[in-house]
Amino acid sequence: MTIKQFVLFCLFAEVVFWSYGQNVSKENIEMAASWNDLGHQYYEEKNYSQAALWFRKSAELGRLATAQCNLGQMYLNGYGVEKDYDEALKWFMKAAEQEDESAQSFLGYMYLNGYGVAQDYDEALRWYLKAEEKDELLVQYHIGFVYAIQKNYAEAIKWLLKAANRGEVNAQKDLAGMYEYGYGVDQNISEAMKWYQKAGEQGDLATQNYLGYIYLNGNILGSGKDEKKSLHWYQKAAQQGDPGAQYNVGYIYLNGLGVEKSYEEAAKWYRLAAEQGNHFAQYSLGIMYQYGLGVEKDEEEAAEWYQKAVEQDNQDAKKALKNLRKF
Repeated sequence: MTIKQFVLFCLFAEVVFWSYGQNVSKENIEMAASWNDLGHQYYEEKNYSQAALWFRKSAELGRLATAQCNLGQMYLNGYGVEKDYDEALKWFMKAAEQEDESAQSFLGYMYLNGYGVAQDYDEALRWYLKAEEKDELLVQYHIGFVYAIQKNYAEAIKWLLKAANRGEVNAQKDLAGMYEYGYGVDQNISEAMKWYQKAGEQGDLATQNYLGYIYLNGNILGSGKDEKKSLHWYQKAAQQGDPGAQYNVGYIYLNGLGVEKSYEEAAKWYRLAAEQGNHFAQYSLGIMYQYGLGVEKDEEEAAEWYQKAVEQDNQDAKKALKNLRKF
């Protein structure tokens, strides 16, 4: 059956069910499940208005918790409907009352951030704890996160450790911070580094950049200076398109820090960062063009990159452009 045929069938069935009133019969529940599936199909096709339409039909006809939760997410994110936290809260609440753990988790999120309700960490925690009864990984992280906000560090550590051991990257990163600063545990730099590395290996950009910084500078978190490890972590972030990391990779190649000096590699990475608007890279690339380092000397190109950096208030670029124009 094509989607078009299915839609026509559903519309016909809706009329039939309407004539029998609004009782939640087995047939209604089955139809509601079909409509929810149809909503998912439209959602996957990014036809959000139709997805929201069928999620609503399902939620109202069969009082299907999954559909109610889906509709709540549409209102939360403004997909196919105008963003409306009050409506999102209403539908999450309906689903949560049916013990839908995803809806319970979303209610925790709403109370945590004050969306549609007054911000209330205790209420957020109450809903997250209900959702955790289903052993949800991300929920365990959020429980730890809320406890940390409340400065109940012992409970925060317990829940973050649960999630981190199961591979939740945000939990690993936050747990590393707890060990770094000694929140809820004795300060333990080796444990902090262990969890930062686990988060970095999972692709967390902030952690990869932090590890690059630690190893480039040394004597931070008890680590020795290790420029090769610094390049390793900065490259991981740079390969994900992070402009700050791309700039740092360029800097490492420019100065030959733990790697053979290469103006060509430096210029390549500076360009990638500069094209994304990083003004430090724009200034550095201007220097490369002005003096022909790793690229063919081109003062006009240098001036263009200096100007881009100047537009972001880079004072070094301003001086360089002024001096370039003297000649």
